[in-house]
Amino acid sequence: MVETIYIFLFALTVVAALMVVFSRHAVFSALYLVTTMVAISIIYLLINAQLAFVLQLMVYAGAIMVLFVFVIMLLNLRDQGEMPIVTQPYRRFGAVLFIMLLVQGVIFALKFGVDMEIRP
Repeated sequence: MVETIYIFLFALTVVAALMVVFSRHAVFSALYLVTTMVAISIIYLLINAQLAFVLQLMVYAGAIMVLFVFVIMLLNLRDQGEMPIVTQPYRRFGAVLFIMLLVQGVIFALKFGVDMEIRP
């Protein structure tokens, strides 16, 4: 079971990293980068590297990505047109499904993948 979670997180990380590069909008690219950072941090949690998990989540996915989004918003990139409003129901369904799977993965990792025993 843990192997399938690793494979899912690995695939999510690779796809999100590719979308960072190939996305046309800077804001979407930053959001895909946040997804990449969160998936990497969950992988750290699954291999019992709690410090790396917390640092990855707080420093990279939190603080640095806030700075990236802040700079993107300050640049006010409007040369590519307005961002489309998501009106297709299948996109909303996919987003909700993705969020539910991500939350289930985090709950599973916290429930079964974390060994809080301190070893010498």
